[in-house]
Amino acid sequence: MAVKVLGVIGMLGIIGWVMSLAAGLGAFIDPVSIFLVFGGAVFFSIARGALDQTIERALQYFGDGAVYFGWLGFIIGAIGILKNHDLQNVGPIIALNTVPVLYGYLISWIFVPFFASFIEGR
Repeated sequence: MAVKVLGVIGMLGIIGWVMSLAAGLGAFIDPVSIFLVFGGAVFFSIARGALDQTIERALQYFGDGAVYFGWLGFIIGAIGILKNHDLQNVGPIIALNTVPVLYGYLISWIFVPFFASFIEGR
């Protein structure tokens, strides 16, 4: 188990390091995106499997929902950008628009497999 925790910490450390080099960690923190992706994934998991599902199935649906809501956040943001902003200065806005997709994949590819393996190991 300790090796798995070390693996997740290592992955997150590498991702955090690359993020800090790319634009600084602050560029990757957006509370609205966190709420959209995490909250959407929770409700997707409930809607997909109801309340009588196994924890393993709930985690799988949670990961799927995180990716789906990440992409929905991207699409919603793109529509908002195209409707409300001067297209000459959209660079920082488009960068922020991709954050929900990142959150969705981080949840689905790193956190869900880690917690699923943790549950299998009990």
